Amino acid sequence: MIDGFLMKQGVFAKVIPAIFYPILAFFLLNEVRAGRENRERLGSESTTKDKTTRLVIAMTLCHLICDLPKGILALIQSYVVTVTGFLMMTSSIYVLLNTLFIVNTMIQCFICWALSSNYQLT
Repeated sequence: MIDGFLMKQGVFAKVIPAIFYPILAFFLLNEVRAGRENRERLGSESTTKDKTTRLVIAMTLCHLICDLPKGILALIQSYVVTVTGFLMMTSSIYVLLNTLFIVNTMIQCFICWALSSNYQLT
């Protein structure tokens, strides 16, 4: 028996956003690169090394590591609704992954708050 709510939650709330997040991060990195090229073309040279690309890639990977397993776990739970011990184990893992996701979100919030205004405008 398949639990439709868990399957929909796993697909629409976890797996699809985890797939689209890297795609949107790719577009963000293209915009950051285009902005950097425009500044260089206008003759404005930056003396500090730009680490925005590394930061966006690191944040994207952290998001994938925290959110994608939750979606996969929700999909597994939706197909195995009758096995009590398995559901208890996967629920415990889900709580652990959810805690990891909350910590990741809090850290990313402070990182984004501390970034430069050029990144925030992009």
